[in-house]
Amino acid sequence: MSDFLIRFAHPAARGLAALSLLAAACAAHADGPNMIRNGSFELPDEGADGLYLGSGDDWFWPSNGALAGPRIIRGNIDDGIGDGMTYGATHWGNQYLDLAGESPDGLASDQQMVSGFVAGAKYKFTVWAANIDNSPVVKLQIKMDNAAGTVYAKRHIRIPTGGPWNTKIGFKAYSFAFASPVTGPLWVTLSNHISPFTGGPAQIAIDNVSLVQVSDDTPVDFVMAPSMGE
Repeated sequence: MSDFLIRFAHPAARGLAALSLLAAACAAHADGPNMIRNGSFELPDEGADGLYLGSGDDWFWPSNGALAGPRIIRGNIDDGIGDGMTYGATHWGNQYLDLAGESPDGLASDQQMVSGFVAGAKYKFTVWAANIDNSPVVKLQIKMDNAAGTVYAKRHIRIPTGGPWNTKIGFKAYSFAFASPVTGPLWVTLSNHISPFTGGPAQIAIDNVSLVQVSDDTPVDFVMAPSMGE
């Protein structure tokens, strides 16, 4: 509808036109659907509260030599050291991912191949993470690469000391926006990257992982490039 018609039409029509324009503007800036599958690690449903070795449906346990693999924790379970404390429960569903850095390489990892990237389009990655065993050194590594092993991004996030939480886990959100360098799939890998190795468990709880396409005017936090590291 032209500006002339908006200014001179019936007041009710002007209101409807304004609402239509507002809706169109909101739609243009709305985030896309979550490209991560099973981002809350609710599948498979483990049924009973406990700790289960595994990566979760749609996620893959990479073979990198780590002594500790990814684990799914369901419910609010005991921290296992006899202090009467529990790790705490997640805010999303009943289950969450636990990356326990219990090996010298510190790379207990979980990964997923994410399809649908378009070169030049912008995306926002968000992960909710928390330290759950009060370790002083916890570092979450987020890596994005292709099937041939070309690394386009490697981000290290220091997770502050915290836990065990007893009630609800004190998750915090960590996000970054980027423009995709490729059209097609990318591997997204989450790792407990302890540096230096402390000899302790240094467990990172992870939940509510998302990756969505955002509007073209979204500022990016970095430019992805082959073999990019940080």
